[in-house]
Amino acid sequence: MNKSLAQMSKSPDVAKRLTKRAALPTPMHSWDQMKPRTVYEKAVQDFTETAQQLARLDQHFRQASFAEFKMLMAFDDEVLKRYGLPKPIVERALIEVYEAVVLGYGDHF
Repeated sequence: MNKSLAQMSKSPDVAKRLTKRAALPTPMHSWDQMKPRTVYEKAVQDFTETAQQLARLDQHFRQASFAEFKMLMAFDDEVLKRYGLPKPIVERALIEVYEAVVLGYGDHF
């Protein structure tokens, strides 16, 4: 019987490791001085790095549904505040990273 990724991440050890590693980097410069497209590209880059780290930590990460992916990526209001982008734009960035890292579509990273 295979456990889903969500079930596995509920175990204290796995959840602790994933949470520790999944925390998105804190911005090192002011987002309001950057153009929206540049902020979007930086968000995609940060999300990609985090997703690749998670994929290395958990072999089942590449089998995650998008909902599990969002949960493991710690997508919440803090992410929206951090980048200052509207929720639909951040969702689009997450979808782009999900398709590239989890589903293996595209070679743009």
